[in-house]
Amino acid sequence: MKKLTILYVMMIIVLSTVILHRIYSQTETTITYFPPDETLSFIRSSTDLDMLNLTNKVKEIKWSVNSQTNKPTYLRQDVSIVYADGKLKAIHNKWLQQADDISFHEKLTGDEHVWQAITLHHGESHLNEDTIRSKQLMSFDTLFIKRLSTNDIITFHEPHTEQEEMIKEELINQLHLHAYWDELMDYFNIQQNDYDMIPLTDLSKYNNKPLPNLTMKQTDQVIGQLWEGLYKNYLIPIVSAKKAVNSGIPIILLNKNHDHLLVLYDINGEKQKLIQHILF
Repeated sequence: MKKLTILYVMMIIVLSTVILHRIYSQTETTITYFPPDETLSFIRSSTDLDMLNLTNKVKEIKWSVNSQTNKPTYLRQDVSIVYADGKLKAIHNKWLQQADDISFHEKLTGDEHVWQAITLHHGESHLNEDTIRSKQLMSFDTLFIKRLSTNDIITFHEPHTEQEEMIKEELINQLHLHAYWDELMDYFNIQQNDYDMIPLTDLSKYNNKPLPNLTMKQTDQVIGQLWEGLYKNYLIPIVSAKKAVNSGIPIILLNKNHDHLLVLYDINGEKQKLIQHILF
């Protein structure tokens, strides 16, 4: 009888572990927008790209993400995306339960000249069994790297001199991003004049200012739901593929009638289009 009792208890423990694992797995692969938690705020949020070393043409880049909310939440999650010379370089997703603070650091290598990283900082609050709220914030960094001579290299995040302005313009033009986005719009037969264009890497500009012809409250909802769709339809398929992926910076197209937006991108040459209907 005692052996049966022990066996029964062990089975319950194993089953509980499996159930918890499934819950955490589902949480890990989901970012869900909920109405804002007005009691929750980010007291710290940052994304940083810094060059550590240069060996021949290969650059070693330190990629750091940090964020903290004013109190622990049911779910804290930061997902960060790095593009190098306009191409997807890396994705890092970190999540914690009953936590307020998230940070991670990675080293990346490559010979690219323009490095861009955008991060979504997400917090989810379970106020009671029926009420879930969330809070989101974005951070961003750019690193420009230009070799001027054999022993002279210049790096900066934002241009502060005329020389740096010229270098930034030169390096950005070499990416041919507008040609890439034009190709996507031509493929899907989209009339550019009907939309406001926003590169994914520019999305953090709307942390504190509204999207064209929307209020700040509407902007927060649209961007929160946008990240929910990007996470599910863009990031998860890439991470789940577990193989090298060639993909450019997505372009977000906000319809001037404010009833929908589109996200255009490609993965290994296959062009993709997401649509998000806007309802308030």
